[in-house]
Amino acid sequence: MSVTADLRACLERIDRPLEFCSSAVGPPILPGLRIEGLGMVALPLDSAQAGALESLGSPAGYGRGRSTVTNPNVRRVLRFAPDRVQFANPAWEEWLADVVEPLAEALGLAGQGLTARLHELLLYRAGDFFLPHRDGEKEPGMVATLSLQLPSSFRGGAIIIRHQGAEVRWRGDDPSQAFLPQALAWYADCEHEILPLEQGHRLVLVYNLVLPASRKKVLAPDFGREVAALRKGLAAWRATQAATDGLLIIPMQHAYSEDGLQPDWLKGTDRAQAEALFAAASSAGLEAHLALVTYRVVGEPEYPIDDEDDPESMEMGEIIDEELYASGWIDSSGTAVPLGQLQVAQSDFLDGYDTLTEEVAKTEFEGYTGNAGMELTRWYHCAAVILWHPSRTSQLLVAAGVMATLGALEHRLRHPVPHGAAVADIARAALERWIRVGHPGHGERPEPGRVASLLAEIGDAALADQYLRLVLAVDPEEQPAPGLDAMLDRYGAPALAPAIAAVWAASTARSLERDADLLVRIAARGEEACRATALAGAQALVQLAVARPTEARPEGIAVLVHLAQALHALRADSLRDRLVTGLTPEWADPAGVQAEAILAMHRHDPKRTAWIRPWADRVLVHLDRQVADVPQPPADHARPGLTACSCADCQKLDSFLRDPRRPCERFPLRESRRQHLLEVIRRHSCDVDTALERRGSPYSLVCTKTTASYQRD
Repeated sequence: MSVTADLRACLERIDRPLEFCSSAVGPPILPGLRIEGLGMVALPLDSAQAGALESLGSPAGYGRGRSTVTNPNVRRVLRFAPDRVQFANPAWEEWLADVVEPLAEALGLAGQGLTARLHELLLYRAGDFFLPHRDGEKEPGMVATLSLQLPSSFRGGAIIIRHQGAEVRWRGDDPSQAFLPQALAWYADCEHEILPLEQGHRLVLVYNLVLPASRKKVLAPDFGREVAALRKGLAAWRATQAATDGLLIIPMQHAYSEDGLQPDWLKGTDRAQAEALFAAASSAGLEAHLALVTYRVVGEPEYPIDDEDDPESMEMGEIIDEELYASGWIDSSGTAVPLGQLQVAQSDFLDGYDTLTEEVAKTEFEGYTGNAGMELTRWYHCAAVILWHPSRTSQLLVAAGVMATLGALEHRLRHPVPHGAAVADIARAALERWIRVGHPGHGERPEPGRVASLLAEIGDAALADQYLRLVLAVDPEEQPAPGLDAMLDRYGAPALAPAIAAVWAASTARSLERDADLLVRIAARGEEACRATALAGAQALVQLAVARPTEARPEGIAVLVHLAQALHALRADSLRDRLVTGLTPEWADPAGVQAEAILAMHRHDPKRTAWIRPWADRVLVHLDRQVADVPQPPADHARPGLTACSCADCQKLDSFLRDPRRPCERFPLRESRRQHLLEVIRRHSCDVDTALERRGSPYSLVCTKTTASYQRD
């Protein structure tokens, strides 16, 4: 027998005798039921009060996706919202808790703090029914439904509950029980239906059975032998197959949403098996998490398609795209783990992959759009315990992207993973991928300083050196500040000086503002050991700022302010003079960029007035000349272009700005990319007005050219 077959056989022996539904007959009680608009309801329910209730109830709906709809061909019954229902008997809540207790025990939920929360009151009339359906999770922590039938006189209306090929038929019309309340509870993901009521009226209180969001450890039944066998089997898998298989996905039997995926909320044998797997994985030196596995498939629907066709009933034709991934990661304590969206494979499943597509979780249909054909998209989910060898952690996270890796690093620094991969190894793998293939783009861009702060916290000087020397060189948009200060405090500026010098040596027009900020931070520390390195960096950046090619000119006042602050701190007057004389009007407008930079310097520290006087004098001379010149309005729609960013979106914006014929342009982009363009437009004072057009998907950023620069002049 193979290792995986041994594991499956062992899991099958973890088979707590948990039923998926349970019933009970409660002791007699008069609940003192009051209905808004009617008053006290006498029990057993008689035909007169049933008739009065009929006039007050409203048709009950059912869930379709995120909507609630009513259709008497699917569900026919009258509903009363919980805020219209009251119980005058003060003993009712205690009585209800006594009824729920044995039901919870039968469902394997005893001692978990299960509570009953009223969802609705239903009145079934002759002919009322509900077709097969599943309740789902009506609120966080909901695991089951309680149907509490109040004393009524009727015939028919049996409830049929199905789960994994088994079926239970419950009849509540036994005349001998007509004067007693009767309870039936079932797991919320079980398919069930209510057959038509044949005669009379049936009055039912429907409760959601909810578990608290507790971090308390829930002990599974004593499966010591099975856990030992699992430990042995997982150790064998670790030694023989983990390196090649990568992941081991063990699906759960019940259905869960991502919000309901908590170890404490697992149902039936799922909880026992998950806890056994967590315990065995820890002993075997494997990482283990609870996650939601999703299969998304996009295809063309089978033709013909009518306008009134329900996407739920459409047949999937040719497949265009598909993906299989895991997300919503939870550790054994119930803590969310930010591992992102990891791609998985069918071969990773221990078993159960064939059942993944048995029930659709979500469906979307898009009709013809321009030249695009119709698309039908479906999502399928299953909860699973996922295990892997710690040596694969870095590879998995890096494949998921920089943001997933950063989230995992932050989590592991605060919540160390027993037998897990070292945070330094994960960080090293992420940096190496960043250096090798670059950053994934604006939509995944980390906040400024986040990476540098993490590297300071990890405490590995070699990683900090690698980040400065190599990552900043290949990614001019990565911003180390304000986390850079934490790195300098942790490792010392002298230790990082060679790597920082490499940043300045590789500086370009796109990174000039960032690298000037780095320079001013180093210079402000006043460490004599770094003075030579900082002066060399200042020389390189000043040379870049005054270089003749237009693609190397600084954009905005930040570059000039940073450079001037650094030169002042370094007492580099000769470099100041070189910067001031090199900034000709064509590259840095004296009336705008230079004047604002001088004012910013003065506001920050008035004591610098004498130091910046030579610069201010040159700007005043230019302004005197400029006042004599009458500004001319633009002759066409051409406006100054961009040079600071070479991403595809900025290239399109640059092309639009320089085009003399286009006054307006629409950029259909997702939000993160729109925000990037807005920041670029703001930072470089582009002559455009912007508006958001909320049509189509994604929304469009509408840019309209203006004469703002001319008006300022």
